[in-house]
Amino acid sequence: MFSDEAAFHLSGIVNRHITRIWGLENPHSVLEQARHSPKVKVWCDLLHDRIIGPFIFSKVTVCSDNYFDMLEIFAFPQKEGLQPNIIFQQDGAPPHWSLEVREVLDENFPRLWIGRGDAIPWPPRSPDITILDFFLRGYM
Repeated sequence: MFSDEAAFHLSGIVNRHITRIWGLENPHSVLEQARHSPKVKVWCDLLHDRIIGPFIFSKVTVCSDNYFDMLEIFAFPQKEGLQPNIIFQQDGAPPHWSLEVREVLDENFPRLWIGRGDAIPWPPRSPDITILDFFLRGYM
């Protein structure tokens, strides 16, 4: 299960850290963008044959408290009936690192989750480019 959050700016700003332009020539373009534009944070989970989400956070900033609530109230109830040995993947973002989030992941995915502080660690300095970074924008 690939999970990730993305920010959607009302002004159309796209996260330049995950947007890549491949070409034979450097376009030398400069994009001017408004700072602090209104946005929403959206979470989604992608399994090989189904989508869990999207979940739109009520607060713009995702912290461990609202991430934990989203997992317990929204995400985990939807995984009922799935095969038992699914690996849950999340990146090393600070909201994913809280003790209560790691404990609830251990309960729901014992030794089968990727992130900071588990048997399958998120690789240090690894780019946060998952299939959801590309899928979620088109899906939304």
